[in-house]
Amino acid sequence: MYLRGIAVLSALALAIVVPSGIAMSQQEPEPTPVTIVNTPVPVAAPEPLMVELAPLTAPVPVAAPEPLKVEVAPFTVPVPVSGGVEFAPTAPFQVSLSVEIGASAEAGVAEFAVPAGRMLVVEQFNADVTVPRGQGVFLEIGITTDGVTGSHSMPATFQMRTGGSDRWASNESVRLYADPGSIVQVTVSRSGSGPASADVTISGYLMEA
Repeated sequence: MYLRGIAVLSALALAIVVPSGIAMSQQEPEPTPVTIVNTPVPVAAPEPLMVELAPLTAPVPVAAPEPLKVEVAPFTVPVPVSGGVEFAPTAPFQVSLSVEIGASAEAGVAEFAVPAGRMLVVEQFNADVTVPRGQGVFLEIGITTDGVTGSHSMPATFQMRTGGSDRWASNESVRLYADPGSIVQVTVSRSGSGPASADVTISGYLMEA
C-alpha cells in the first residue's frame, strides 16, 4: 500500500515536470541584430551618339529661267474708225453789257447776237448791280439751244450799302449753249422804283457749228 502511494506521487510529479519542460522548449529565441550596408552599384553612362555629316562638295546646279521676250510689231497700217468725233476749232469769247433801268421801270434788258456759223458756249456769268436802298435784285439770261429758247436765273448776293444805294453781285460758273445767229438776252429786275443800273460780263468760247 505504501509502495502504491509512492508510484502515484511519482507519476504526478512527472506529469507536472514534462509540460513545464515543453513550455520552456517552446520559448521564442532572442532577436539577432541585422546590419544593412548600402553599397552603390556602378552604372556605366551611355556613350554619346555620333552623327557624321557628309561635306557638301559639289553645288547643285539650278538653271535660271530664260527671260520672256516680247516683240511689238510696228504699227504700219492705220486702223479705220467709223463714226469718229471731230473736234471743231474753238475761239475764246467775251462780251460786256450795260443795263439801264429807268426811274419808273421794274427791269432793264440788254442783248447780243451770236456770230453766224458758230455755237456759243457760255461758261461764266458776272453782274454788278446798283439799286436804290432797300431794293432786291433778280437776274436771268435767255438762251436758244437747238431751236428752244429758255431762261436761266442767276443768283445775286448783297454786297454793300453806300449812301442811298445798295450793291448786288453775281458770279456764276455755268455751261450754256447758244445756237449760231441766235440772240442772248440778259434781264435785270429790281423791287421798287428810282434809277438803277447793272454791268454784266459773259464769257466762254465759240465753236464751229
